[in-house]
Amino acid sequence: MHAAGETELARIWAKVEQIRAKQAAKPKHSPLPEHVAEQPSEGERDAENAASITAPSAGIVPATAAARDVLAERSRQVEGEGWTPEHDDEHADGGLAKAAATYAMYGSGTNADWLLSYWWPWDARWWKPMDQRRSLVKAGALILAEIERIDRAAMSTSKARA
Repeated sequence: MHAAGETELARIWAKVEQIRAKQAAKPKHSPLPEHVAEQPSEGERDAENAASITAPSAGIVPATAAARDVLAERSRQVEGEGWTPEHDDEHADGGLAKAAATYAMYGSGTNADWLLSYWWPWDARWWKPMDQRRSLVKAGALILAEIERIDRAAMSTSKARA
């Protein structure tokens, strides 16, 4: 019976990325797919990163594609998933940092089953790893959320003492 269950899970997981891509292509609140812009290749992204790091701009170095992707993912988490700062403040147990660490470890090639069993802080349905880069982008966004949560907690504590 266990083998049959494993076979079924493998069959379903093979289609997860297709389903996620299809869902991502849909506009919010619409059953119809929309056009998704083609993503730059890794080489194009590297060239863009190198250009943005070295381009002088009145003393300000523009964000790299990686930094923009982390910020865009954080925005998606808040606006698309509803993970607001108030919601994040409920995770004072380090859950955001643990989730970020889990995605970062997955991005380094660590076994997903092991990570899910021992590291992932929440229900397994919220574990949505993708390719290496995308998983690291998610890790970065979750780290940002945890740092923001820590900063809000510190401000709240300092205001309470004043």
